[in-house]
Amino acid sequence: MQKLLTLILILTSFQALADGSVRFAELEEDLGAGAESVVRVNDGGGSFFFATFDEPAGDGTSTSSPGISWFPVKNGNLQEDNVTIATKTLVPEIRSPSNGLIQTYLRLTNNTGSVRYLYAAVQDPDNSSNYKIVALANGPYGSQASVFLAWSQIEIENLCTIVDCTNLRSGTSATKNVLVYYFLDSQSNRGLDTDISPSSETGGVFLRLNMSARIPNSSITLQDIRRGDGRVVAVFTGTTISDFRRTLAVVNGTGANIPDNDTIQAALAVAGTNLLDIESAATSGEVTIRPLVNGVDYEAAIFFEDKFQFATKISNVLQARPELIEALLEKQACYILSAGFQEEHFITDFYRSIRDKILLKTQLGMLFVDWYYSTAPVYAPFVYSSPLLAFAVRCAAFMLWFFINLALLIGVIALVNVIFKKLSPRRANQS
Repeated sequence: MQKLLTLILILTSFQALADGSVRFAELEEDLGAGAESVVRVNDGGGSFFFATFDEPAGDGTSTSSPGISWFPVKNGNLQEDNVTIATKTLVPEIRSPSNGLIQTYLRLTNNTGSVRYLYAAVQDPDNSSNYKIVALANGPYGSQASVFLAWSQIEIENLCTIVDCTNLRSGTSATKNVLVYYFLDSQSNRGLDTDISPSSETGGVFLRLNMSARIPNSSITLQDIRRGDGRVVAVFTGTTISDFRRTLAVVNGTGANIPDNDTIQAALAVAGTNLLDIESAATSGEVTIRPLVNGVDYEAAIFFEDKFQFATKISNVLQARPELIEALLEKQACYILSAGFQEEHFITDFYRSIRDKILLKTQLGMLFVDWYYSTAPVYAPFVYSSPLLAFAVRCAAFMLWFFINLALLIGVIALVNVIFKKLSPRRANQS
């Protein structure tokens, strides 16, 4: 048994050596800083957009743990108006005949001693162990340099001659996934639709391609938007979507109006509107929108994006002005109360008047003011950023304001009553 296993291992190693190997390229190392994916897609023109890509759990050589990619397609139902891609015209057309190309960046190793050619084959929907070639030979890759980097290109129309794209071509909620195998081979003349088996073409790598014409229909309500330092905090509710990826924001600080509850492309078409990744996977709750410029009035809305880079309609639009916390607090010189009210208010004016006209006129009052200004700046930012603490401060301030004024009123009434009583005997004697 041990000899048999050794023989199998030798034969497997020999086959891998005979064919060379294919792996996914490394983003930073091979594509450089800023690269988003090793898979990119276009409409058949010259430019590309990056598709969403998840690296395989291992090296991608198993059908159970391939690399996975997602990208949108259009079929005449204005899917391109709902993508987060900067150039929406790059979304490929899936209607027959389909246009568009899929390119995957691969690292090829050829130490076989002879030239090799790169192929791509898609899994046969009628026979999962069989694959059909969908991209003609790419190469040759000689053995004088053992490692190569190459984009393997597949025409979407070639995919649709093997797999059924009917639903994608006609439906508005359709998705499709296909399993692609990239491999090296010594033959240069393997034609399209040629059958191959990954068990004999060893050393290759698997990629599951997901295509979608489905536009998410989740609704999002922006309930409140609170200002912060170089940011705003959005409070929202929304329903989940299939293949959810992340929550994003659109902002405009030029004074132009973002359209409420419209498509993302309509929002981005407004001059000055920017798309911000707020690094959140929340579908309800609070999210921080940044970086923003303090002192600028912003319109803001949020939306969800799925893995295909389709977006829900944006939420309703609200306005807020980020402000430097320290500047606000120092300007009003009443730290805790200013943090609680977060704006000019008659209550802060009232307590500021007490400080100036009463507390600063006595030694004990001056000691209290000195203590307050030495400790309040430490806690004020926490009050400013916490709706609960800010609410508590406002409640306490109103209650104390009420009792102070009530005490003054009671005092005035008592004084009037005393004066009235003193005057009453005199009137009695005169009568």
